[in-house]
Amino acid sequence: MKSELNLETTRPERLATEIELDDLIQAVLDLPNGWTANSAEAVDYVLAFRVATTTRRLHGATAIAELHETIEVLTHAHDNLDARYAARWSAWLDSLEVARHAAISATGESARDRVRKISHVGKIEDELKQAPEGVLEQQALLKLLPVTPGRLSQILRQMEDAEIIVREVNGREKRIRLVTPEPNPQPESASSYRAVWRQNKQAA
Repeated sequence: MKSELNLETTRPERLATEIELDDLIQAVLDLPNGWTANSAEAVDYVLAFRVATTTRRLHGATAIAELHETIEVLTHAHDNLDARYAARWSAWLDSLEVARHAAISATGESARDRVRKISHVGKIEDELKQAPEGVLEQQALLKLLPVTPGRLSQILRQMEDAEIIVREVNGREKRIRLVTPEPNPQPESASSYRAVWRQNKQAA
């Protein structure tokens, strides 16, 4: 799905406050010749604004993680990114990682609980639960969700890091498998403990 956003002509101030991160990624991926001076400057402005507001307003770990993933994708979208921007974006990644850990510590959320708050994760889990053996092709998921390929890859990476899914590559096919949690071991009953205590007492 080609983006209608023109990074060469749209004012950065407007981009910073109005653009969704998915749309920003798609617009960058659609650049026909990779980064230009204008497009890199515009994206740098947007990212500076988003990093400042996300860390200053103490957003939750999920929002911080989504911005972190976005910057990672943009950094590697094309191989002609100016070294000045690459260095600055790398420093922002470090800052966001620190902020994310602080947000996690403040809430005490588990990794799975945190990731399950991300848009579309619940839908992906539901589709995998209904699929044979809990497995779907990544391309099939892409057809079911209103997201770009880059955004879906971000979401799946976060789900894999949280051990909700496993991604498998078979030739050109990418399959997503739902992780089945291990059943919780049943605690032994108090009567069994009493039986062991009696046996030990009789042996003594």
